[in-house]
Amino acid sequence: RNHILTIFQPSITELAELAYPFFATGKYEFGTLAIFLLKKHRPRFNRRVYEEIKLCLDEVVENWTHSDLIATKITPVLLELEIASMEDFATWLDSESKWTRRVAVVTMLYQKERLPVQELLDFISPLMQDQARCVQQGIGWLLRELSELYPQEIEEFLTQYKDSAAPMLIQYATGKNYKEKKNNFHKPYVKKGYQSHPNYHKKKRYKETDDE
Repeated sequence: RNHILTIFQPSITELAELAYPFFATGKYEFGTLAIFLLKKHRPRFNRRVYEEIKLCLDEVVENWTHSDLIATKITPVLLELEIASMEDFATWLDSESKWTRRVAVVTMLYQKERLPVQELLDFISPLMQDQARCVQQGIGWLLRELSELYPQEIEEFLTQYKDSAAPMLIQYATGKNYKEKKNNFHKPYVKKGYQSHPNYHKKKRYKETDDE
């Protein structure tokens, strides 16, 4: 990395533009190099970095590690330097790329002590029914971190989405407390023609076991 920078002395715009072909190789090492070449020059970030990172996520980033390196090492700097805004990242929530959507969510970890919790909850609300596993886990990660600061607000938020959010999202959001709280966040299954009964699931399961 240092050898490349010393010989060619690329501008920050050139480094940003280099990211796309590096990621497009499909080689893990090249994608990682693209990120760390940018990371070394964080104070020099400009709007082109935002644009090129968005393009890479939309089209050529294809794994968890790269998406999370971007979300923790690159995009927070864009917020810190006021190169990009919350409104900018809100547009990422509509991307067809699950990785773009995940990065938008995980980037908000940077904001967890900087913005009101309700603003962050409003930000992620459009993705609470997202079908992509990596997005669900990203939301769960953010909510779990927020719950350490705002436990009551996060529990109320999860209760609001208990009938529509994916179980995996709830599990990641509650972490070690999942077993204790999952009944609070999941709508009980009631078969048509039956009344809700607290022991319904247990009786049905035992009956099926006996039939075997």
